[in-house]
Amino acid sequence: MLSYTKATLKTHLQTWVEGNGVDADDDFIAALDEVIGLAEIECFRDLDLNNLNSVSTTTTAGTVPEVFRPENLIVEETLVISIAGVKSQLHKRTRAFIEAMNRSGTEGSPRFYAEYDEDRWFTAPIAADAYLIYVHGNYTPASIVD
Repeated sequence: MLSYTKATLKTHLQTWVEGNGVDADDDFIAALDEVIGLAEIECFRDLDLNNLNSVSTTTTAGTVPEVFRPENLIVEETLVISIAGVKSQLHKRTRAFIEAMNRSGTEGSPRFYAEYDEDRWFTAPIAADAYLIYVHGNYTPASIVD
């Protein structure tokens, strides 16, 4: 099995990209932590790593359609909303679907969600109250560059 520490990985990358590593470009060396961090994120997204599965929570806010994604979430598998102790799965739809549903301003118990940006989801209908959402998915482990 091949493994690296942060220092040995950086040295290996300098040697591989720059030849002998001695004459490595200063900009390349300065960017190595970011390059390694981005590569880790891509590996976590592209590989089916079941050992990264976990559950976290987030909450809705009354009259607001956006919900913040939990920190370190790579990809969600299932969102389950808890309303008065009853749990039900939220169904993923397109952003256009959610926006069309929410145009009327109707509030209620969310049944659907869609990607809004890297940090948030949209829900529909708009939550009438604060509800707990369980987010089952893959979460990043500790980074080699941290």
